Amino acid sequence: MSGPQHSMICQYDCIFSSSPAMIMTSTNLPSSRQDKVDQKDCIFSSSPSSSAIMTSTNQISSRNDKVDHRLTMDETMVDRLRAMIRQESRFYQIASCNHHRSFKTPSSQDSSLLAVDESYRRTMSHWYVSFCDVCGIDQDTAATVMRNLDRYTFLPSSSSLSALNSKTEYQMVSITLLYTTIKVMETDVVSPQALADVSRGTCVASDIIDMESTILEELEWHLYPPTAFGFVRCILEAFDEDALPERVRESALQQAFDSIHESKLVLFPSSIVAMAAIANALDENKANIDSVHILWLTLLEAMEGIS
Repeated sequence: MSGPQHSMICQYDCIFSSSPAMIMTSTNLPSSRQDKVDQKDCIFSSSPSSSAIMTSTNQISSRNDKVDHRLTMDETMVDRLRAMIRQESRFYQIASCNHHRSFKTPSSQDSSLLAVDESYRRTMSHWYVSFCDVCGIDQDTAATVMRNLDRYTFLPSSSSLSALNSKTEYQMVSITLLYTTIKVMETDVVSPQALADVSRGTCVASDIIDMESTILEELEWHLYPPTAFGFVRCILEAFDEDALPERVRESALQQAFDSIHESKLVLFPSSIVAMAAIANALDENKANIDSVHILWLTLLEAMEGIS
């Protein structure tokens, strides 16, 4: 590995080394595996309530006398956004009943708390980002890996709790989910042996394969959670380019992506984090209030009926 790439991967203290840029292979996913995931992960089933993720349209409609026009939205992207909301509600909510599995701060002296603290989780999320950057993997894949890791460690099972009680096991789960999520989301895949080589002796290839079976069973093959980054990207693509300034778009995407590093956001639905990222971007860039109103009203109307 060259010096700059090695620095990107090894600047964090936990984890893995070696050369991620050399381990990707151009192999399409077997259709049987993709079919198995898709059958379990149907995004068009049921119609969950939208009350948890959107403000009442009645509150905004009262201002129609001030603004009487709407932005246009791409119907394909609207359909995709609606499907993502259904998917999130049906399959990918992290159980709030396990909120006690909070990550401790590095300064905490409470020995009853879990071994994996906020700092260690953040180290892992940054390593994911560096790995994906070096290998040319899409940012949403890195966000999805982290979302899957949080979903697994918040499951009410002994295996997930064990991962939070052991940094070594947490690393093992992390690298296995990287392997599995890349297979689901990317056309280029990475072999278990290549990731074992990167892991600094944390695991061997057979460990990754065995752990993958455990994780797939625990997550019921639901491996493609909508992320905050994915929601923001979809919302922005639904509007014309001139609907929002470029600086607002870039800020919203960056804030949504950076949210993967924040353990305090784990229990929030990705759609909520995405909306907050867009709202923050609009606010910090001092967007015109009528423009903001038009955007939200258009978005809410597009989502009407998901209930």
